[in-house]
Amino acid sequence: MSNAAVSRRATFRLGGGILAAGLLAPTVRSAAAQEASPEASVVEALGRRYIEDLLNKADQASVDEIIAEDFVLHLNGSDIPTREGFRGFLAGLHGGFPDVNYEIQDLAVDRDKAIVRWVVSGTQEGVFNGIPATGLPIANVPGISWLRIADGQIAEAWVVVDTLGLLTQIGVIPGPESAPPAASPVS
Repeated sequence: MSNAAVSRRATFRLGGGILAAGLLAPTVRSAAAQEASPEASVVEALGRRYIEDLLNKADQASVDEIIAEDFVLHLNGSDIPTREGFRGFLAGLHGGFPDVNYEIQDLAVDRDKAIVRWVVSGTQEGVFNGIPATGLPIANVPGISWLRIADGQIAEAWVVVDTLGLLTQIGVIPGPESAPPAASPVS
């Protein structure tokens, strides 16, 4: 076998469906690259702590412990840089949804990455992203966090959440039940 990069397709079973993760990093790697990858158990533990200690509890000691100083949160196309920026994100999240609860649905590990599929629930009792409190609950809003681990800390997170579903549940965007009936076709 040559040393040329070999791509592979990874498929993860999630719930009842299948997620094809597409082309991943080459399977042929140098010894230095193999040594640089953290143990799978460490990566998995950091993925769980990200959800449980940070998103659910906003534990500030855990922020210092598991979030890298130069961390970047890529959230639905926006970037929030640094550990301090992440603290601000957590403050906004917990200010808007004091009872926020993320529930891990699936967690997969690929070398230095933890991929966490989750749902979030809570009640919007405070301002959230400039939206005044509605007092309305959200339930089972799905999302995925893709975490890159370096030097025993989370260095980057790519997060995608069903923002349309969340905004619909808190009444900011009308849901399908409030849409006017479809017009009859003209004959």
